[in-house]
Amino acid sequence: MSLTYLLPCPCGQKIPVETTLAGESVVCRQCGQTVEVPTLLRLKQLEMVSIEDSKSAWGTRQKVFLVGLVIIAAGIGVTVWCLLTWPLSPADQITHDHLVQYIDNFTLLGTYREWETLRRGVTPFPGEEKYHAAVTHHQFWLVVCGLILVAGVVVLIVGFSIPSQPRRIE
Repeated sequence: MSLTYLLPCPCGQKIPVETTLAGESVVCRQCGQTVEVPTLLRLKQLEMVSIEDSKSAWGTRQKVFLVGLVIIAAGIGVTVWCLLTWPLSPADQITHDHLVQYIDNFTLLGTYREWETLRRGVTPFPGEEKYHAAVTHHQFWLVVCGLILVAGVVVLIVGFSIPSQPRRIE
């Protein structure tokens, strides 16, 4: 980590310079004049910027905006997981070959019983209850994902509403 010193410009502005710029030239942002940075020995005689004076390159606005983006990314990730692991209906798992094999093995009495069952109404497939429980579970997580996404958008809006503060050179 290099130290930062305040180099005085003839216009009165103090230009922050690091020790890596010793012996080179810098341009004042205020007046545009080129100012020579002294050598390391003379640079150490200048006023040093303390740790609490130097600010992070990211302001509050950028940090809040980043938090909003992370929340939205998490919501999208969980949504994609929910959609990729969506359970298959038991009816979707039966292939044509399984159905033909099932029907071919019917006896005359079995065919009549199946016809009577269908005449009274369609019966649920085996495992239909587990399927509905899994769908309900996934629907719950999709609602949670929606709430996470809404929270992320709210945080983004809050981040945009924070006024940006211009960076000042001391």
